Amino acid sequence: MRRPLPLSLKTTLSFVVVNLVAAALIILPFYLTFWNNISHRYVPGFLDPVRNKWEKFWENGGTDPALLADITETLAENRVQFVAFDDTGRVIAASEGVNAPFFPQSHGWFDEHFSTPASDSRPALYGISKRKQGITVQLGTTDSAFFYEAFIDRLMNRLAIIGGAFLAVTLGANVVILRRSLQPLRRVSEEAAAIGPQSTSRRLSEQGLPVEVLPLVRAINQVLDRLEDGYKAQRDFIADAAHELRTPLAVLKAHLDVLDDRQIAQSLEGDLSGMERLVSQLLAMARLDGIHIEDGDTVDLSALTVEVARHLGPIAFEQNREIEVVGGERPIWARGLHDFLFRALRNLVENALRHGPPGSVITLRLASDPPSVSVADHGPGVPAELRETIFHRFWRGERDRAGDDGVGLGLAIVAATMKAHDGSIHIGDAADGGAVFTMRLPVSRRIGAHGE
Repeated sequence: MRRPLPLSLKTTLSFVVVNLVAAALIILPFYLTFWNNISHRYVPGFLDPVRNKWEKFWENGGTDPALLADITETLAENRVQFVAFDDTGRVIAASEGVNAPFFPQSHGWFDEHFSTPASDSRPALYGISKRKQGITVQLGTTDSAFFYEAFIDRLMNRLAIIGGAFLAVTLGANVVILRRSLQPLRRVSEEAAAIGPQSTSRRLSEQGLPVEVLPLVRAINQVLDRLEDGYKAQRDFIADAAHELRTPLAVLKAHLDVLDDRQIAQSLEGDLSGMERLVSQLLAMARLDGIHIEDGDTVDLSALTVEVARHLGPIAFEQNREIEVVGGERPIWARGLHDFLFRALRNLVENALRHGPPGSVITLRLASDPPSVSVADHGPGVPAELRETIFHRFWRGERDRAGDDGVGLGLAIVAATMKAHDGSIHIGDAADGGAVFTMRLPVSRRIGAHGE
């Protein structure tokens, strides 16, 4: 399916067509009225050879009698006389019988058409006056067509230049006006693109919008109001439900401690731990949907990574596994919130502990450009076709049959945390087997405040 043309391009093309049609409607009547009805006896073919000969004559210092005779003969054949004189009025060269300028030269214009009325001693004269290098040359004839056709020729040339310039200026002005008119729409489009789960309270600005677009923007803002209300109600319900479940779960856990049959109690404790984990992660997901990260929110990834390693170190020791941190010798500042990033990194390490074999080492590797931390294990790895699916909520894959006690929200929380931080999460293969999960974060905009 062919993509539609942008509104700005379609409008610009419409302006071009309209201006061209308008120019044609202006020029065509003039052409039919004047240009198409003149004899073209003198323009432009007649004047060009004469001009060329005069240029050669002046290049030779105005002393070539043969060239002057040739010019005089060419003009005489067309019933045209000439006179050449300097700025003082002294005649330098002239046709036979001419001893004075045809028309007083009152200024230094390069081109000037003139006509003189008839007198008792001379009929009406029509001509062109040209000045170059201090010498004025006037061509005169009693044939009025010489004057009018030359005048129309000059007028047509000027109209072509003026019309072309006017068309170019008009099109340029139309493009500028169009771009300025569409600028509020582009601004609103950028505002709409920036609205997401973490910014549901934002609305499209109505300032500077055309009145034709205001109803649409207001309708969109009303839709956003309803979506925010529904989204907030859903988020609050999940958070409230998870919070309310904590009390009965705590009561059940207390009852299990006094249950006489310890075998049944231990079995129920496993199920209860899974429910507690589910409630905790549901609360985490609900909180993630409502966070907003400011430019000044920064976190030291090095300190955060070491904190996670210390937090999960005892668990790793009990499972006969180790956790090592590489590259945490100096602070690495990133834009983000400590508590949410701590939970995300903890989930990745717990996932690595779950899949790594006994006796293996979980490696947390830090980098500063861009700020990132990767978690590498020595487990079975993640197949390429599942690297997008495993971040879906409640996706467990083969873990249901394997007796895994996870609830399928750990990696979903990691993905949601990275999205809220304008970061990313990538899965790769470890060099010696296993998977590598890498969290990349944006650079803090207040690095200078930390002495970096």
